[in-house]
Amino acid sequence: LFRSWAENSIVESANCGMAWVAEQDSNVAGFLIGRGVADEFEILNMAVAHAYRRRGIAGQLAREALRCSRRAGAKRAYLEVRASNGAAIFLYSRHGFVQNGRRERYYQYPAEDSLLFSVEMNSMQQ
Repeated sequence: LFRSWAENSIVESANCGMAWVAEQDSNVAGFLIGRGVADEFEILNMAVAHAYRRRGIAGQLAREALRCSRRAGAKRAYLEVRASNGAAIFLYSRHGFVQNGRRERYYQYPAEDSLLFSVEMNSMQQ
């Protein structure tokens, strides 16, 4: 279902914070895992199963996670993404995230830069 995510990685991430799951047709269509620290929220992992992509699921997961974290007092949200992941970059940009950093060769297999994004919660629509 989520070939790029090892099951133990998903469980480990979920144990660190909060998780949102999207279901369609009685299947897990996608998930988002994040964590709040002080007045910040970080998106750790998000994935949508290939069969359910391009249906707005990632956007719904992002909106709900950001809404919940804002209600919990988060003032800013962060994430990082592979530099080659154009679809994710487009999605996050649509939700107000702006690139504010880069980590060279952060990812492995294959080696690739990480782009850092953030959004101020007070700049988001309620």
